[in-house]
Amino acid sequence: MFKTTTFAASLALAAALSFSNVALADEDIPPSDEEVTKIEEALAAIGCKGGDYDAEKSGIFEIDDAECEIGPYDIKLDEDFNIIVMSRD
Repeated sequence: MFKTTTFAASLALAAALSFSNVALADEDIPPSDEEVTKIEEALAAIGCKGGDYDAEKSGIFEIDDAECEIGPYDIKLDEDFNIIVMSRD
């Protein structure tokens, strides 16, 4: 009985910790108008435009489905609007 109760409690604790990590994940928020302008400038400099923009609390900007001269890309920019990741979509 004790082992079963302890095992069940351990599972419940593991599930709670797992869900708490989801709540702590970086939330996507819309960038400000000023940030959108800077994102568009950064994209234009590499021959890209469009896409869906999100800002993360960590300062990273995500651009999904950007239309680039070399094809569609997902792009991440740092807080200074420099490319840190660019992957073929």
